Amino acid sequence: MGLDVISEAISAFGTVCTILLFGAPVLTIQKIFRQRSVGDFSSATYVCTFFQCSLWIGYCLVTPDRAALLVTNVAGASLALTWCLCFLRFCEQKASLSLQLAAAACSILGIFVLDTRWFANLSLQPLKHGETLRTEGLGVTCVIFNILMYASPLSVAKHVIRTRSVSSMPLPLSVMTFVCAVTWTTYGILVMDPWVMIPNIFGVVLGTCQLLLYHFISAAQTRELPLSSQMVCPAPEQ
Repeated sequence: MGLDVISEAISAFGTVCTILLFGAPVLTIQKIFRQRSVGDFSSATYVCTFFQCSLWIGYCLVTPDRAALLVTNVAGASLALTWCLCFLRFCEQKASLSLQLAAAACSILGIFVLDTRWFANLSLQPLKHGETLRTEGLGVTCVIFNILMYASPLSVAKHVIRTRSVSSMPLPLSVMTFVCAVTWTTYGILVMDPWVMIPNIFGVVLGTCQLLLYHFISAAQTRELPLSSQMVCPAPEQ
């Protein structure tokens, strides 16, 4: 079995896992529709996801043989925009969210123009034969924002440590994020794409830390349960 077949299989698996991860907020959106209010939920994550996936779409369009990444990020950007529009329907600060979406769209357009009109004309050599400086420019940008996205759960980790409770850290979501990072790291290594590899290595490290934190805090919670809740009441005498 050649490396091309293996990389295609891994990219297909990564695509499915990542699209499922992007679709995970559907439960939150269902709750918002039932309550007809966004409550304490924040749209920031979905705006950032829309921004990041749009950058990756641009990267895939200027980089050869990145069909799996393109499909993944088109799905991610579409789902993230859908979640944002759902928030826009029920949130009270509609003007603020509309401004965030407009700023994200303008930033994406500005980065594309800067990459194609300025960075691509620099007197530098691309890192890989067959690629262009447009790939390098968007690659660096995608890496930066991808790392920031992987680091975003650190705020949740701080809350978990402070409250000594994992209620705000859903285990399935943490596991899926870790699996996606491992999959895309492997894919990046196989196709020798540093821009895919670098942020996902950070994702693996941060995902591992998040899972270890979940394990230790949940274990501590179990040990700290009151004795009365762990005792089995004896059956009444006949």
